[in-house]
Amino acid sequence: METIRKEGKEISHSEKVQKCEFQWYDALLLMSETSKMRKLITKRGAFEILIPLTCSTNPIRFKKLRQAMNGFSTRTLTNRLDELRKNGIIEIPI
Repeated sequence: METIRKEGKEISHSEKVQKCEFQWYDALLLMSETSKMRKLITKRGAFEILIPLTCSTNPIRFKKLRQAMNGFSTRTLTNRLDELRKNGIIEIPI
């Protein structure tokens, strides 16, 4: 039997496999939210916006993001940023 050490104690494989228990878990709501998220991030440009934003801890200026997004119109970029902000995925200081 496989064992690992955690905080100085040996734990068997059966102890480290825990049941997935969610109290007040609503599978239909989770599926609905997941579907909305998938539709949003698969829109043209959304993923390309999220990659540089997740790779930096510093704010990124619109102009710099726009320059990096070759082939995307300012309108598309603005629309995607607004959708991501409205859905709570990114925060845009005003």
